[in-house]
Amino acid sequence: MTRPSPGAVTVDRVRLALGVGFMSFLFGNNFVALDVGLEDSGPITLQAVAVTFAALTVWALTRRERLPVREMSRDTVIAVLAIAMALSVAAPLLMAYGVQRVNPAVAAMLVTTAPISTLLLERVVFGRHIGWQRLIGIALGVAGVGFVVAPLGEGGASEVVGIVVLIAASFSWAVGLILTRRLRGVVGGGRFVIWQMAAGLPVLYVLALAIEGFHVDWSWSFLLAAAYSGMFAKGLASFLQFRVVRVSSPLHSSLAAFMVPGIATISTYVILGETVAGIQLVGMAVIALAVGTVIRTHERGSSVLGRDAA
Repeated sequence: MTRPSPGAVTVDRVRLALGVGFMSFLFGNNFVALDVGLEDSGPITLQAVAVTFAALTVWALTRRERLPVREMSRDTVIAVLAIAMALSVAAPLLMAYGVQRVNPAVAAMLVTTAPISTLLLERVVFGRHIGWQRLIGIALGVAGVGFVVAPLGEGGASEVVGIVVLIAASFSWAVGLILTRRLRGVVGGGRFVIWQMAAGLPVLYVLALAIEGFHVDWSWSFLLAAAYSGMFAKGLASFLQFRVVRVSSPLHSSLAAFMVPGIATISTYVILGETVAGIQLVGMAVIALAVGTVIRTHERGSSVLGRDAA
């Protein structure tokens, strides 16, 4: 088998880093969007509307692709449904409940537990060796999160619940990425994402009607928040995330979580007026170093983002 040239490997890493960085920007601003949207609706209703926007966006991006549903095996269909429950139902709902109880910046910081969960799940599911360079990267990421969280005070029982559900949301996200990885080569193309969201939407709407009565104050702020969360943070970002998982690994996709806290903290300062402490800026720099450390371990034989997009 022909090995890629050093130049090709460099391009691989640069394009992977750009893909992860753009996903981070989209995901990071999502926490502020959720905070704004939750002022006019419950968390389940907000996510049902947002995922509807997301499904329409992914449909527009992938309308020329074909997903051979009739040719899928029973096990593949079950896997698609499981991914839908993890990525389109559990993770969004838990995240919204968490943002209800803690500020967006703190919520984003807690999402950084996702790469740790993904790394451990990769070890269990794929038997993948955890190299020392990746361990250093993960350790740097955790240390960076520590710096970012350091200035924050205790928020009582409600904040504790928020912390727990946000960690659960990140684990659900990691599970969804692992399941997506298992379907690589079985289900191809971005059209898969639209079916994943379509499978989750009925569950979201049933829960929204049963628990919250689908109550919404249809303000412009709600519509803009739901549209951003759906079209960009869920639609476009999920489309990119699926591609990164297909050509690389769930760990590299979840590395977006390491940069999300910095983006979310800046967004909460600019949009919501919350201040950013100097030690948090140090944490953001350490987190960026962690991302670079782990991405440099990207396998030389991996494909680049978009190479197999056909």
